[in-house]
Amino acid sequence: MGRLFHFLNVHNRVYYHLLFWLCYYIYRVLLYGDIKNTFENVAYVQALEIILKIGIVYFVLFFLKPHFFNTKRYFYFLLTLVITICVASYLQLYIIWFCVNLGIYAELSYEQIFSRWKFFSTMGHINSILFVTFVIKVVKEAFENAQVNSNLLKEKLEAELQFLKSQINPHFFFNTLNNLYSLTIKKSGHAPQVVLMLSDLMSYMIYDTVNQTVKFSKELKFIENYVELEKLRYGDFIKVTISVSEDLGELDIPPLLFLPFIENAFKHGVAKGESINFIEISFDVRGDKLYFTVLNTKPSGTRIEEDKNGGIGLVNAKRRLAILYPNGHKMKIDNGVQSFKVEVTIDLKNLNQEMHENKLYSSR
Repeated sequence: MGRLFHFLNVHNRVYYHLLFWLCYYIYRVLLYGDIKNTFENVAYVQALEIILKIGIVYFVLFFLKPHFFNTKRYFYFLLTLVITICVASYLQLYIIWFCVNLGIYAELSYEQIFSRWKFFSTMGHINSILFVTFVIKVVKEAFENAQVNSNLLKEKLEAELQFLKSQINPHFFFNTLNNLYSLTIKKSGHAPQVVLMLSDLMSYMIYDTVNQTVKFSKELKFIENYVELEKLRYGDFIKVTISVSEDLGELDIPPLLFLPFIENAFKHGVAKGESINFIEISFDVRGDKLYFTVLNTKPSGTRIEEDKNGGIGLVNAKRRLAILYPNGHKMKIDNGVQSFKVEVTIDLKNLNQEMHENKLYSSR
């Protein structure tokens, strides 16, 4: 398939070049044929001249430019360019002299053809076509480089997002297995229930999160199961509430987008020595915006910071939002004395469409 696209691309370039030179040839014939009123003679002369100009143009674009201009050896580029233009100008004058000897432009004398004025006039014509084609080439290469840089940026963002996403699974399962371990140590009757819930969570994370987006109802079910696991771990030491507006069920969102914030709330907001621990999670949608809030208590003397020791923490979550919604999200963090609150607002219309269309954040 790649060879086919390359083949088609090369042939398209050939057609574009042929079309350009055909238009240029017709323009020159119409211009000078009208002035001299000898279209047949002008067509013959221009046919000879355009062969010379094609050779000069491609010599400059495909030899001088890559070897001297692109390598920033501008002095050698200008020197060889001037020499090339001078040689080409004399060759074009000899083409005219050749046509005079054939009886075309018979009114021109040798002195007129090889005069200083005619030489500089011919040089001006060659300079004009070189300038036009050189600008086209530079603009085309600049556009292609921009495309390449854009693709490289997409690949970089893809790799970064996949890395961020890959951190979630081991981080989450590590915490859950710790919960299960603590329950088995206590010989808790909840251990079998935890195993079943963990199985459901693993199924979601393995099979559903490979999609670009998931229905919010599925993501919510996953969050509720996760919360139930944590409640089994902490028992009566914590109270968790989840409120969801009615319009969210069929909403499409990137998977596991809110889990880091909720994990962070359990990690830093629960202490068994405290009399009251609570976590409040809310999802609301108004218009095209989704509002997510998680509020948790702060145990005495606790400082909530970004997790820099193996967990994904808030740094991971912020980066995922920046990649997925580069111009469509806001985050507000209120690190109070007795509570910690995160508010995230997402403009649902501003999902990174290039990444969405190219499946850059689906698991491979």
